[in-house]
Amino acid sequence: MFMPGEVPHKMKISKLLRIEDSRMWHQYERSCACLSEARTQEDEPADIIRTPFSGTLQPKPLTWRVAPEELRNRLRLECNEAYLWHGTDRKSAESIIGHHFDMKRAGSVNAKALGRGAYFAETSCLADKYAPLGADGLHSILLVRAALGRVYVETRYTKWRGGRLKRMVSAKNVVKEGKYDSVLGDRKYAFNTDAREYCVSNTSQLYPEYMLLYSREDDPAALPGQPVS
Repeated sequence: MFMPGEVPHKMKISKLLRIEDSRMWHQYERSCACLSEARTQEDEPADIIRTPFSGTLQPKPLTWRVAPEELRNRLRLECNEAYLWHGTDRKSAESIIGHHFDMKRAGSVNAKALGRGAYFAETSCLADKYAPLGADGLHSILLVRAALGRVYVETRYTKWRGGRLKRMVSAKNVVKEGKYDSVLGDRKYAFNTDAREYCVSNTSQLYPEYMLLYSREDDPAALPGQPVS
């Protein structure tokens, strides 16, 4: 649950763009094939991901679970492919769909809890928090295909060390070790909310497929100080 002003009651889509970039797509296809080959021997149910150490089961992204069957059938289970949301400003969104994610800058503005990489949400509400208002009165959000591969799950997020807040995991370092391909941050444990976010440090595992331009419509029935579910 969020307070009014943090999350809109509704999002009204003004424009939907489908991105077709053969260079980015072929790069993404090769990445999917490599991940599929590397992970096919792993015996895990298709609809869950496993937390290392504790063995706790984590469900697939909400976008995968609520998507219509036709859309879900496009996704490749063998590389743990999913649609995820990425909220950002218009200039950055246009740069991403034109030139791809810049991992040198990814996560440098709004998100560092999981280390350097591109951050994604399983809910549009969470992604919307990172989508500032544009000059035309619209916000921008991307719907991205992500080949997650084997997912490292972090529930601790940060800890205090010497009076400073220190992150508990570096997505880039986790992937370098070779056992995992992406990182999931479970906010339920850290911030008492069900929203989860993913961090991917390899550009080739991502394909920005849609850009949505939208306006926020707050619930007129909501009273000040009343939470909106």
